[in-house]
Amino acid sequence: MRIFLSAGEASGDAYGAALVREIKGGGVHPNRPDLQDAVLALMRKELAQLSEFNWEADFSDTWDVDDLEGVEFLYSLRDEFGIAVAEQDVISWKTNLNVLDLVCNRLFKSESVSDLCFEGIGGPRLRTEGVKLYADSSHWGAISIAQAAKVFFRILWTMHGLKHNLRRGIPGLLIVIDFGFANIRLAKYARKHGWKVLYFVPPGSWRRDRQGTDIPIISDEIVTPFEWSAEILNRMGGKAHWFGHPIKQLIREEASLREERVGGGTIAVLPGSRKHELEMNLPLIAKAVGEKAVQGGLTETLEFALAPGINLEKFKEEWNRLAPGRQDLYTVGDTYVVLRRARMGIICSGTATLEAALCGCPMVVVYQLSKAMIREAKLIRMKRPKFISLPNIIMDREIVPELADERQVEPADLRAWIDRLLIEEDVRCRQLEDFRELDRLLGADHAITKTAELAIKMIS
Repeated sequence: MRIFLSAGEASGDAYGAALVREIKGGGVHPNRPDLQDAVLALMRKELAQLSEFNWEADFSDTWDVDDLEGVEFLYSLRDEFGIAVAEQDVISWKTNLNVLDLVCNRLFKSESVSDLCFEGIGGPRLRTEGVKLYADSSHWGAISIAQAAKVFFRILWTMHGLKHNLRRGIPGLLIVIDFGFANIRLAKYARKHGWKVLYFVPPGSWRRDRQGTDIPIISDEIVTPFEWSAEILNRMGGKAHWFGHPIKQLIREEASLREERVGGGTIAVLPGSRKHELEMNLPLIAKAVGEKAVQGGLTETLEFALAPGINLEKFKEEWNRLAPGRQDLYTVGDTYVVLRRARMGIICSGTATLEAALCGCPMVVVYQLSKAMIREAKLIRMKRPKFISLPNIIMDREIVPELADERQVEPADLRAWIDRLLIEEDVRCRQLEDFRELDRLLGADHAITKTAELAIKMIS
């Protein structure tokens, strides 16, 4: 069975890679609560001698497969879960838990799952998970007409080739992740040619007043990171699910987070993953850290958290040119650890702002516009949005400062916020309290696991 993934930019690549891992692993833990309850209910119903129950107890104390009651129980497993139980399966059972294991393994770790073929477009994380990539979308991101024009024809040409790949062989499951410009077109084409479509993190899902009108039409199933998004999409006729925000599961599963947090030693800098973001944000940050401190001196080391795919040596060379003589740190692909051990963060607007909030890193959000982008906004009379950072958008109020405007951001403004977040404990505490409220608003931390389960059901 083919699973074709289409992910744009660093965040989509991370979500897609985690989803592939979960699907390969079956998408469930063998002691998944809802299946445990279902199996136990069936055992209580079918096995009269079942009284005090212990999953770890010897199964022969609960029932005897040679009795009529035991045979009927095996038939009930088939009727309830669609599972045929062979004699060798029963012989291998030692405890009642083996019954639950059988149900989970047959439902979610079947031969069809182990034989899945993963292919598509994405970045280095998907490639690391063994996905056969037909194109690298790491540098497709753009937020203005001027920037979009640079990648427009490259994306269209790639989409043309992908359509050929979708027509080749037997249709399977297409999982599209964010990146509406390309993915809506791809999903529409795939569905027309017999593919099932799962839209994971639909574009614009953070909006509370509307959702994309095409999303319910082109998708068989939708998984959105916001509760209000699922409600709107379902009213529009879609089949939408809200399992919580996937970033929460990524952060929880980061193994190194089990280590004790260092805290206070560095200033985390997430300058963006797009080329034009780095070109605009790095000179601003360099000038800001070179400014005379408003309140005390800046002694903390900057630690850059860089997306996989960025050329580290070229990045170091550029930063040393902009800020010579500094002894700063560079970490690639371990963003959450960088955020958790930092005293504060300088964060480029985007998914990184939400990651910083959920990692408990007080921040100032920066987005430096180029002169061309400023002229473009004026020409098309673009109205400045109320907020540009996800924590503020989701909470619908300013909980983190945003430095972005129709004029260019001044280094002194950024420097002033660096000092405040380093020194003024009440400012830091207010942000951290708001971050806890934001965390509650984003729901459970198993969105990727639940999405994997949904994907497996779609291909079963």
